[in-house]
Amino acid sequence: MKLDNRKEHILDFIVRDYIATAQPVSSGRMALRRVLDSSSATLRNIMLELDEGGFLFQPHTSAGRAPTEKGYRYFIDNMIGKPKASSNFSEFSADALGSFVNDFAHDLGIFASAMITGEKNMRELAGFRDVLLEPEFREEDMLENFGRMVDEIDSVMGEYQKALIKEDNDYNVWIGRENIYPGARKGSTLVARISMPEENEMIFFAYGPTRMNYEKAIFKLKNLIDEI
Repeated sequence: MKLDNRKEHILDFIVRDYIATAQPVSSGRMALRRVLDSSSATLRNIMLELDEGGFLFQPHTSAGRAPTEKGYRYFIDNMIGKPKASSNFSEFSADALGSFVNDFAHDLGIFASAMITGEKNMRELAGFRDVLLEPEFREEDMLENFGRMVDEIDSVMGEYQKALIKEDNDYNVWIGRENIYPGARKGSTLVARISMPEENEMIFFAYGPTRMNYEKAIFKLKNLIDEI
């Protein structure tokens, strides 16, 4: 389903604003920010249409709107570009890998892991504290599921790697209930396979709330692919 330009513009604003603030977005806030240069009433009507289409939901009766999993999926598939994970690294040190994973996790407030399989056999994990600062991780079941996922991270990454191979994809984002690993279904995962010399392969895995900054995450991943 392709949205018209006005609905896309409003969905884009709501997704970005909610990612930044973790607060539902009201029509009044959008009117103050001069979104579409429209009145609160006009914006409210468009938001209602997006709500009815399953792209937004209202967390509380008096609140504004927040993106649904369907809203995030539309944002990722239609509003931001995807990297092409086909790099061919000549050298990639453990220090460089660790630096990237730490920077990625800290900058985005999410958990990240990278593993190079084959002769090099390197792995880095980062972001434990960063992700736990996100408000979504105040929920006890989120904490328990996250802890279990970290304990099982090798097998978890392996399952997502198999899914990418089966789909013949180098890269994907799983949002909420799309996730393969049951314990990740209240958050989102970003996974990429990156070819390396001598039949080595890097698997990059990131996990955070569904409210993660997808655009920034994809941009940073693209920089890794393009520049290292």
